[in-house]
Amino acid sequence: MQTISVYSAHAAQARLQEQKIAEGSLVNVRIISSNGEGKYTGIVAGARVNLKSDSVLQNGDVFKAKISIKNNTIFLKPIQNNNSIENNNKIQLDNFPLKLVENEELFSFFSRLGLPADNVMLNIFQMMKQLKMKMNIPLFLKIHNLSVRFGEKQKSASEILMILQKKGIPVSVETILDLIGYLDGEEYWDKLEENSNKEGNKKKILNSLNGKNGGWYVFPFYIMENYVDYVADENIQKKERKIGEGNIRVLVNDSGKVEILNFSCFYKNAGNFASFLYDNGYLKTVRVNFQNKLEKKEEVILYLKSKLKKLYLQGKTKNKIEVQWANQNELSGFSCDNEKFYSINKRI
Repeated sequence: MQTISVYSAHAAQARLQEQKIAEGSLVNVRIISSNGEGKYTGIVAGARVNLKSDSVLQNGDVFKAKISIKNNTIFLKPIQNNNSIENNNKIQLDNFPLKLVENEELFSFFSRLGLPADNVMLNIFQMMKQLKMKMNIPLFLKIHNLSVRFGEKQKSASEILMILQKKGIPVSVETILDLIGYLDGEEYWDKLEENSNKEGNKKKILNSLNGKNGGWYVFPFYIMENYVDYVADENIQKKERKIGEGNIRVLVNDSGKVEILNFSCFYKNAGNFASFLYDNGYLKTVRVNFQNKLEKKEEVILYLKSKLKKLYLQGKTKNKIEVQWANQNELSGFSCDNEKFYSINKRI
């Protein structure tokens, strides 16, 4: 599910006091006036906004609420004083303009925080949002400085380091290199001889990662084929060999629901990638890239759309599923590229 983080534009000048509004976060709400017909003016996260409410609110009401975002509309779910039971009241922020924040604006934001304004830091912030981590300037700077040591593998390194940090797993630089090589399919492309140390490092970190609840899980797979080996004495031996490999990566949220499922497969001198994006546990978008189908991508999209439409008409999917062709670099990692940032476009 794609969530939206909102940064109050007027707070951007205040460096670390910038207020982030994200899916599932708690905010303070104060009602300052009633405008009739269920409409109110209030203060939310320090910004003066217009509200719509299904239930009656009173001037001076102060309460905590949980943020939920659907179709770029922000809703508030009031929480009772015990902070554990949610009311059924639904409050919509009316005329609350959201503006997509371009990378240049984010780079300016990084500079104001004293952080490097580059793509590595952008990846780190996207992973922060995806993993619902708290802003931690010293940690992000540490991960950035380590990631840039990996040269052209900076993006993969920053993603993996953020995931491991989220799960509290310490690893060596050598282990991260081995994991990046595996996830990017380098072992397959280079046809490297099996290295027991590399295999051991890879299995160790994957076992540690999958052994921690929540966040990302990574499951490797291999494509095998049987063949016949004729030995010198003309005896026939049936053997099997690896002809392809890949991995499935699954992002699970705190509620135990799948948010993203990424599929990477390296087979017959081609890479095949797919990313499945979920909303509240239901598949919403499928993004694909098949290297050996580049010239027929329109046909591939039409084929997938027809299959998914059939499932929808048969009632096997809850909603219509969008299908997109994407660049390989948007699918081969942990899809942090899907994370977008929005800002409050004006202060009322």
